[in-house]
Amino acid sequence: MRKNPERVAWAVLLLAFATFCAIIVCVPLGVRWYLLYSEREETALVESLVGTVIVEPPVGSGPIPLVKGSSRQVPPGTVIHVDETSEAVITFFDHSFLRLFSGGTVRIEQLSAPKFRSGRNPNTIHLNLLAGRVRIGTAMPLGAPLAFR
Repeated sequence: MRKNPERVAWAVLLLAFATFCAIIVCVPLGVRWYLLYSEREETALVESLVGTVIVEPPVGSGPIPLVKGSSRQVPPGTVIHVDETSEAVITFFDHSFLRLFSGGTVRIEQLSAPKFRSGRNPNTIHLNLLAGRVRIGTAMPLGAPLAFR
């Protein structure tokens, strides 16, 4: 047995109070951080305007052809190819668009938006133009600002 159980009792009590105070401070701060900085991944809509467009998903069954007038939802990581006789339009979640002209290739790197209205992160659209020409039209941001690159 210990010589002074009262000292051990006070140490346990103070340690429990310090743990309680840490939880009281950290849990609301953690919830606030989650509400402000959490994001959700979005998709884009690829539509073939002329000819056949090749859509290569990041994982899956391989290249998917889209004929004139057909469309497909695509996630980030998708590569879109158009040959010399075709054109495509990609419509993003915030109603911005990208028109991909003949001979073009583009990779969608990132599509994300804040998970909650109180989020501080912008709507994010990151693309990588691998070949060809594009025309980009951005939508007026209604809620969150737009980071398009």
